[in-house]
Amino acid sequence: MIYLFTALYDEAYPFLQYYKMKKEINFLPFEMYRCEEQQICLTITGTGEITAATVVAAVCAMGHVKAGDIFVQCGICAGAEQKKGVAYLCSKITEEATQKTFYPDILYRHPFPEAAVVTGMNVRRKASVSEEHVCQKADMPQNTDTANPVKLCDTELYNIELYDMEAAAGYQAAHHFFGPHQMFFIKIISDNGVQEKMSADTVRELVQAQIGQIAQAVERFAAAERDYAREQQVLSQEEQRQAERLSHDMHCSAVMEAELFQLLKYCRLSGIDYEDIIRDGYAAGSLPCKDKKEGKRCLEQLRKELL
Repeated sequence: MIYLFTALYDEAYPFLQYYKMKKEINFLPFEMYRCEEQQICLTITGTGEITAATVVAAVCAMGHVKAGDIFVQCGICAGAEQKKGVAYLCSKITEEATQKTFYPDILYRHPFPEAAVVTGMNVRRKASVSEEHVCQKADMPQNTDTANPVKLCDTELYNIELYDMEAAAGYQAAHHFFGPHQMFFIKIISDNGVQEKMSADTVRELVQAQIGQIAQAVERFAAAERDYAREQQVLSQEEQRQAERLSHDMHCSAVMEAELFQLLKYCRLSGIDYEDIIRDGYAAGSLPCKDKKEGKRCLEQLRKELL
């Protein structure tokens, strides 16, 4: 599954048209679309770090992310004016408020230039990007709040090409479900941060101009991850189906399911026969579990019996 996230509907619109995606009808307070043929789930998070993190975590937990799935965040950002319309793959993400830095692993070939992105809580009204895409301390906007200084870069050269409001939050929420090699952040420069407001048509046009290249790259990333997951697969397809049934019968959350699969894989690699114990559980009536609470007890008991 490709878990695709955009902040705005107009960023999502070219993907909806390209893949002929259908709206998902559910109880969640955000818009979700699917393309079953390509195994894509697109969700519109809204702008800002808090809402982005909340929606990403909710969707990933609900979707039961598995090996071979990928996370993609795509949208517009501020950057150098002369690079307007260029799509970048982000290899470094810095959260402006905390100065935490994250590094997605870029393992596959791709057609995009790579860039660093800074994620802030506010819309950037003056771009913090020099004409040469190189930022020094003296180049940065001055912060008049001396009690709470905002540090955007060190005294040494620091390449800040892009500025957005969601990447760092998306990374921090998604990393509970995906490895760094499964996360991709694609940003398209829309303006230099000076423009007060951008029209919906402009946003759509910027993404539409790159949609073919982005879609092909994302599909290649997904195919590569699926191939890698198959190579690393410990359980057979039948064992995988049995494990998924067991997870369902134990009412596993995403975290519980990950623990269960890790336990079963360890047993398979160690030569521990876990199938008889699970069959005994069904025969004794302890499986299926009534609820998640009982499932937790069952998982702990299974761990004690197997390890």
